[in-house]
Amino acid sequence: MRNFEYYTPTQVLFGKDTHLQAGSLLKKYGAKKVLIHYGGQSAVRSGLIDEITSNLKEEGLEYITLGGVIPNPLLSKVREGIELCQKEHVDFILAVGGGSVIDSSKAIGYGVANPNNDVWDFCLKKAVPTGCLPIGVILTIAASGSEMSSSSVITNEETKEKRGCAKTDYCRPKFAILNPRLTYTLPQYQTESGCVDILMHTMERYFVNIETMEITDSISESLMQTVIYNARILMKEPDNYSARAEIMWAGSLSHNGLTGCGTGEGAMLACNAFPQVLCGHIESPLDAYLFSQVNDGNCIALPFAENFGWGGELNLTYIFEKLFCAPGGGGYPKERVEPEQRNKKILDEVKKVTHRDLVSILKELDRDLVVGALSGEHFSEYFFANCKDETIAACVKELIG
Repeated sequence: MRNFEYYTPTQVLFGKDTHLQAGSLLKKYGAKKVLIHYGGQSAVRSGLIDEITSNLKEEGLEYITLGGVIPNPLLSKVREGIELCQKEHVDFILAVGGGSVIDSSKAIGYGVANPNNDVWDFCLKKAVPTGCLPIGVILTIAASGSEMSSSSVITNEETKEKRGCAKTDYCRPKFAILNPRLTYTLPQYQTESGCVDILMHTMERYFVNIETMEITDSISESLMQTVIYNARILMKEPDNYSARAEIMWAGSLSHNGLTGCGTGEGAMLACNAFPQVLCGHIESPLDAYLFSQVNDGNCIALPFAENFGWGGELNLTYIFEKLFCAPGGGGYPKERVEPEQRNKKILDEVKKVTHRDLVSILKELDRDLVVGALSGEHFSEYFFANCKDETIAACVKELIG
């Protein structure tokens, strides 16, 4: 196993309505003027930003706000935040959001505390920060674990680079407020993506090619089992507080160093360095070619041992040949251009018919085709008992007689 140092200084406040203690925590850590940094308008529409600003006013704290952080936070937004903090003499940053907002806040903190350096130089390893503006977090999505970590990742939209921004303890948040109820409004897709992110952060440290610590591996295994179990619950019960709480705490533990004690970080962590990943499931050389040339993808998943019988090695060789036979995004091969253009014209005609109201579609499609499709066992029984649109019901009744 590897030698390790475990250091997690972030104060955690976990539970219902804990976000209403933000003002008192900020005062505890000496804040005078705060930048409230957040992502999209959902934090505003939900009333969360109003609750936070009211709480800061009650504590006599000044504040300014900066929203607009997007997934894979941009260097341009970081620069905007640095300039704003310097102009307004901000001395504390409160990140309200998930990993992208927290990472953006950390980079802003580095930029403000190191005015003689360009913040991107920290990502390029051309300079080392000597401090960071203090940061607090109100977490609204369980995913990245950035609320307790020393990591931040920024994307330079001009150079199309995604890089880590100086991994130091300076940027570790002073406090993290984890209220599972703040994740209730997340779309299902974001909840699911967050669960996958937590699993990936754990696997990055779990799958390593050295002897590891049994206790660390056991913690990782239990964490992953907990996430999988509760993710399934949230698929059916998105407002289940206990499941939300389990997922939220798992996200923090997955990336605060605990699951890497004695194991370090495995090769899977390299996946985080890729910006704007478009992944494809590849089983054959044709899949590989179409994914590379038509989809212009940049990441593939190969099913382990699937159909790997006689000729398996040859199939794998051809897959990689087709992936890299030409620059990505070139389109269909020459011999497929005419058939694909012909198929597109057919589909365009179908769209002209089908992208309208259902009654018009049913009347203009081939009558025998429609009658056959609607003549299944029990169709009439269930359809007419449950159809809420009288016009559609009348049309169907006319068609099937």
